[in-house]
Amino acid sequence: MKNPLRHCLALVAIAWALPTIIWSAPAEINYQGRLTDGNGDAVTGNVLMSLKLFDAATAGNEIYSENIGTVTLDNNGVYSFQFGAEGQSEVDARTTIALADGVTTSYSGSLASTPLSGTLAVADGTYNWNIVDGNPGQQATAAAQLANGFVIGITVTDGGEGYTAEPVVTINGNGTGATATAVVENGVLTAINVDSAGSGYTNATVSIAAPPAPFVVDFVSGTVSVNYESAPAAGTEIVATYEVNESSIVGALSAASSHWLELSIDGTAQSPRERVLSVPFALLASAAAAATGDLGDDIFALKYPDGVREATQRGTYIEGQAAIDVAAGYRMKILARGNTNRNLTSSDENDIFVAGLGAIDLTQTTPIYIDGPATVDANYGEPNPLNKTWFSYEIAPRTERVFRVGTYIEGQAAIEVTAGYRMKILARGNTNRNKTSRDENDIFVAGLGAIHLTQSTPIYIDGPATVDANYKDTHPLCKMWFSYEIISFESDN
Repeated sequence: MKNPLRHCLALVAIAWALPTIIWSAPAEINYQGRLTDGNGDAVTGNVLMSLKLFDAATAGNEIYSENIGTVTLDNNGVYSFQFGAEGQSEVDARTTIALADGVTTSYSGSLASTPLSGTLAVADGTYNWNIVDGNPGQQATAAAQLANGFVIGITVTDGGEGYTAEPVVTINGNGTGATATAVVENGVLTAINVDSAGSGYTNATVSIAAPPAPFVVDFVSGTVSVNYESAPAAGTEIVATYEVNESSIVGALSAASSHWLELSIDGTAQSPRERVLSVPFALLASAAAAATGDLGDDIFALKYPDGVREATQRGTYIEGQAAIDVAAGYRMKILARGNTNRNLTSSDENDIFVAGLGAIDLTQTTPIYIDGPATVDANYGEPNPLNKTWFSYEIAPRTERVFRVGTYIEGQAAIEVTAGYRMKILARGNTNRNKTSRDENDIFVAGLGAIHLTQSTPIYIDGPATVDANYKDTHPLCKMWFSYEIISFESDN
């Protein structure tokens, strides 16, 4: 049988008919093809088929697999089957074990799912652990050499690892007075020098202190336990990341930016792999979702339209409260804002402030996006306790699909957006709050001109483009700024 197949791919998304769901990923995908032999003649009868999806045309990571079973070929060698509902996706998972309180040294938490072998890792921003390498450090061992009741030498039997200083060496036995000092090089105990031979020894053992263990992790029966030598700072997030199996294709399509199908017939993998491309998905709200040409991007955009995954923090900020810190890798979404005094709902008392940048004016309608690291509040300093700015918000991890994130401040070099990439302006303002509604805040695109404040964020600019906000205001305290992200909207071939 000839390996190459003439595949006619037809990918169809089938919406699940559930009235409570806003959008639907495909339940199954149709696959059609024609099988020929080495002479180009149609193969008929039954064959066994299976398939895998990878994130690259060659090599790469397997992200989905499914056994199709027996497939019947017609008289022209044509066949078809559906896939996507009976296989296994390998998807990333994340569980917050705990938020440190600044006092406790031991924390534990249960994982939401069972990790795939060798994929579990735990980190807190300072320390990192993974299940393959285990905990750092290994205790050294040694044996004493005796002669006429004296300890005349000590042989290192295992140098251990992870030592940052010479450990304490203790000689135990039925004699007295023997002491020794360890020598450490590059974290390994390389020698032990006898300082005093002591006397009266007929047997002796050597004990060596363990290396420091600032961060020790154990994983037993689905529970991760973390022990610190000293308590981490309050607010430190201890996070477990791992891979899990998901019993549908949706996770695989969301997890990768490109998808390559490898079909096996009667146990023989066909080559080359085929690129899986998308068609528009049906929305139960009767609106069509525009496809980008990449199946994963389409599903991800439908499920996470704000470029973030599920929110990890939600709340309402009222002026006078402590500022909200948005960590690196996270995005704040301002959902609504206003003032406790209805007569002030359209004044600049309602500006939102980002530390080091300035105000986000009322000309920008919600939702507004602010990427971390950032410190956000609305501290206008209004002395009247009845006049308080407020805003509701949520914070979520930003998607890894974002190619670049940053904040532009007037005077910096212009930002180049290359072809095939899209800039999304998330928020903009001026370091001088009195200029938040003036044309100092126009964004400029080289060769085109200004994007005026009448356009609220988000604003999209497709490459190739050169973008800045160089109004050339000479006052160092009057600087226009905007936050942005750049994403790829064209698939790699």
